Amino acid sequence: MHVLSLASCAVVCSWSAAAPAFHLSVSPRMDRAVSPRMDGVGATSGAGSARASGSTPIALSYGAAAGVLMAVSLGGSVAFERAVLGATGFALLCDFGPSASRDVAASNRATALAVDDLIEASPAAVLVDNFVHNLGAEDEAQREARAQAQAKLRACQNWACFVRSRVAADAAGAALMLRNGGACLGASCMLAAHAACWACGYAASRVDRDGNTAPISPPQARTLAAVVGTLTGAAAMGAFAGSELLRAIGGWGYAAALVAIELARLVADRVRSRTHVGL
Repeated sequence: MHVLSLASCAVVCSWSAAAPAFHLSVSPRMDRAVSPRMDGVGATSGAGSARASGSTPIALSYGAAAGVLMAVSLGGSVAFERAVLGATGFALLCDFGPSASRDVAASNRATALAVDDLIEASPAAVLVDNFVHNLGAEDEAQREARAQAQAKLRACQNWACFVRSRVAADAAGAALMLRNGGACLGASCMLAAHAACWACGYAASRVDRDGNTAPISPPQARTLAAVVGTLTGAAAMGAFAGSELLRAIGGWGYAAALVAIELARLVADRVRSRTHVGL
């Protein structure tokens, strides 16, 4: 229990440690006056360090949480709850963890580049006696470039919020799963949060590592949302059904479906990688 608590805390702490700065209320012109924009190698190394600082703690935390869930699944007294713990640990290790690590690192880099673009699009300014003095007026092209940079930054921050909300939900769900008899409850809460992200525009808000919009196609988004909703319903049935039989059906159904989905995804990824190498 204490091990998973530490792992969950590490996941939650990664929100603040790896999160891009959302407190951009200060004018970017002030940022330019205080520190010049990084160009070339400096910008690349800065983005690389952001990726490293964001992805490694999250990957380790997900791996630790998966290991604890799998270990606890070996000693439980209720068979379907052991299956739920093991299946969720497998998903955390093979899917949820790698995707969270990738998305957090990408959102860090995208936000850093968006901030850089906003600074570049802002007029030159100097700081004199704690007052910002613009060195020139904005022309139409510069105003348009600045508006585009602001929109790009908002999109990157929106995506980063989705990604970090999902990470926090995974941490909370994993912690709940270790309560006595709480395997299905934790799993249902974890996947209900995923379903809420899909319902709130997760697919349409996606951006790539360069900060460009990269929405998931509507058919694929609907399919993934339906899969998540089905898994959530099965886990909720295992947690809240009125009879032991129905709870067992829900728990076994959730575990079997989740493992089958993850195995199919791993096989598909393997086939894709071999096809790509062959090309």
